[in-house]
Amino acid sequence: MTKKANLVTINNPIYIPILEEDYGTIQYYENLGIPVRWIVMHGVGRYYAIMEGDSAVEAKRMTDGLCAMVRKDIRAMQRQNENETSYDALVEEGYDAATDENDPANVVSDLMLVKDLLAECEKLTDEKKRICKGIAEEKTEREMAAEFGIPQTTLHGRKDKLLKELKKKLD
Repeated sequence: MTKKANLVTINNPIYIPILEEDYGTIQYYENLGIPVRWIVMHGVGRYYAIMEGDSAVEAKRMTDGLCAMVRKDIRAMQRQNENETSYDALVEEGYDAATDENDPANVVSDLMLVKDLLAECEKLTDEKKRICKGIAEEKTEREMAAEFGIPQTTLHGRKDKLLKELKKKLD
C-alpha cells in the first residue's frame, strides 16, 4: 500500500462492505487507519472498508465472500421486517393493547352496528340519503343547504330529525 497526499493505492484490495448508515463501523475502521470509501459494486452503492490482501486471488475470494454475506444478511433483514411488526412500532402508531377498542368482542359489535346502520340507510328516502351523504363527506350545514336549495335552519331541523330517527332504530 502506498500513499500520496490524499491518494491511497492498494495492490490487492479486499472490500469489506458496511451496512447502510452504520457510522459506528465506519468510524471504527477509520480509527484503525483503514480507508473507507463509497463505492458502487454489484449495482449497489455503499461504504466499503478497503484492506490489502496478500494476493489478487485472496482479495477477490474475500471480497466476493464478504459481499455475498452482506447481501444474504440484507435479504434476511428485509424478510424479517416485512413479516414482523414490533410492539414498539405498534405503540408508536398509537396501538394500546389495554384499551377496550382492541377487544375482539367490541370490534365485532362495531361491525354489526355499521351493518345495521347501512341497512337502515337503504330504507331512507332520497332526501335523507343525500343528507347522510353530506354528513359522511363532512360538508357543513351551510354547504348542504345551498346544494339542496333550502334554508339552513330547515336543513338543520331535518338533519336532527334524521339522526334521532337512526339512533332510535339502532338502539
